[in-house]
Amino acid sequence: MNITSAIMASVGVILYLGEMITNAIPVYNPTVTISVGYGFAIVLLLLSLLEFCIAVSLAHFGCQATCRSDAQPTMVFMPYQVIGGGEVAAEPNPLPPPPTYDNVITKSQ
Repeated sequence: MNITSAIMASVGVILYLGEMITNAIPVYNPTVTISVGYGFAIVLLLLSLLEFCIAVSLAHFGCQATCRSDAQPTMVFMPYQVIGGGEVAAEPNPLPPPPTYDNVITKSQ
């Protein structure tokens, strides 16, 4: 989907550039203001460029994450404790039980 989005964004960039070239504002007349349509084309061109950059980077990182050819073995981390120079595989002291609570409601004054 990211590759398709990048292709569509590049088509959009080409179309907006073509639209801006065909409807270019003459430079020789300083009193001519930029039309609203030309301004929209500039904003949409910038957004299409942003979409293209994001789609290409996401496609690259997605391909790196899923298309890796070197299958590295999964590392399993087993925590252990060192007590007095010896290893203990599991925690020797279980956690104490949680404190008991009373169903007493107190009013603060």
